[in-house]
Amino acid sequence: MYDRVLSDTTNNYAEAAHRRMQTELGMDLWKFIYRLKKIQHGRDLAIAGRQPDKKLNKYLRGDQNIKNIVQDFRNRNIVDYLKCLTHNYQMDPDFLVLY
Repeated sequence: MYDRVLSDTTNNYAEAAHRRMQTELGMDLWKFIYRLKKIQHGRDLAIAGRQPDKKLNKYLRGDQNIKNIVQDFRNRNIVDYLKCLTHNYQMDPDFLVLY
């Protein structure tokens, strides 16, 4: 960085924006664009009427666990309920959902 600043080959504004995006999103610009394209492709297929791919068993089990917890909501206190839900929720870094 030292040499780049002295040789005027740095673009502080662009680098700051890139650094901010990495901090906020946990990924660089190119991964973000790739994931947006992947999401858009899936949405385009759904709009065109294509059935979604079958879920993997681990996701089916996770969905069932969450459904069981939600159905048992009235028998739990709120803290226990939220702890159980968060225990069953895992953020997949390769799957970014933007709504």
